[in-house]
Order: sequence, then structure tokens, then C-alpha cells
Amino acid sequence: MTLFIAFLRGVNVGGRNLVSMKEICHKLTTLGLESVSSYRTSGNILFEVDMEQDTITDRIQKTLCEFIGKEVKVFLRTSTQIQEIVNLDPFSETILDPVKFFITFTPFRSTEDIRAPLKNPNLDVEVILVRNAEIFSRTYLRKGRYGAPNKFIETEFKVSATTRNWNTITGLKDIIDRDYDLK
Repeated sequence: MTLFIAFLRGVNVGGRNLVSMKEICHKLTTLGLESVSSYRTSGNILFEVDMEQDTITDRIQKTLCEFIGKEVKVFLRTSTQIQEIVNLDPFSETILDPVKFFITFTPFRSTEDIRAPLKNPNLDVEVILVRNAEIFSRTYLRKGRYGAPNKFIETEFKVSATTRNWNTITGLKDIIDRDYDLK
């Protein structure tokens, strides 16, 4: 069995697409996914399954569309990929304050033309690393608000994406390390 993390785009964000993570987990068990659980309310689902990644993604998206009533993009990563992402530690040398750290997940091979470093026109989002289908960025406080890396990346590169705070990713890695025997 492979442990996957599904990152759902736009679920329980900004008061839109509000749905119970418990209900989503229950729905996903009907697809044959095992050990289904959620982390935080922003659409991070952990599960185990022996199935091709594209097949899982399609089935989850179809189930969520039927359940929520609108399309929800799903970005899958394996537990090994999450561990590799955290081990990169791309933000370790950042000493700027105030700054927030984010990782944006995109479809595979969608980031081939994106080069870092890159800043948005407002100078409140800075892409510092592009690796595989993940984009690592820092956001800065400007006029009382932090930048929005997901909006910048989707607009600039015409790609669907979902973004998570770095603390969410490290929290997921902690759960993987603590709760799953991946030897």
C-alpha cells in the first residue's frame, strides 16, 4: 500500500466550499481508500491504497464533484514526496521578518518553464524554488496583507494549483513519521 496525501483546491477557504472533512473522509472510503483521515480543515486528506495515481485522482475528483456540487481539483503526493519536500528545507536561510512560507502544488510537468527567483508585480510574493511540480515561495507583508502565491502562480502561468502554508506541510510530515509504519 502507498500512503498518499490529497490536497484539495479551494475547500473550506475564505468561507467558500464549506464542507466537513469528516464527511469527505467517509465518502472517500467508499472508493476503496484505507486509513482515510484529514489534517486541518483546508482539504488535506491522508489515505492508503494500491492504485495508480491518475486513477485515484480522477475518482476522488468525481466523488467530490458529486458530493459538493462543483469541481474540486485534487493534487496527490506520496508520503515519500512530502518527506523529500520537507527535507529540502528551502526556507532555512530566510531571516526576513515578517515573512510567510508557502508551497504550491501544480500538475506534474507544469513547472518546466518557471524559473526562480521570481517576484509578482506587487513585490509581496517571491518564488524562490521550483522543483518538480512544486513551487516554493515567500510572501511579504504589504499594506497590511500578505501576498497570495496561489493567485499569482495560477494567473502568471495559466495552471491550476493549490497552496499550503509551510507549517501545514511540516505538520503532515510529522503525522506521517508518527502514525504510519513506512519501512
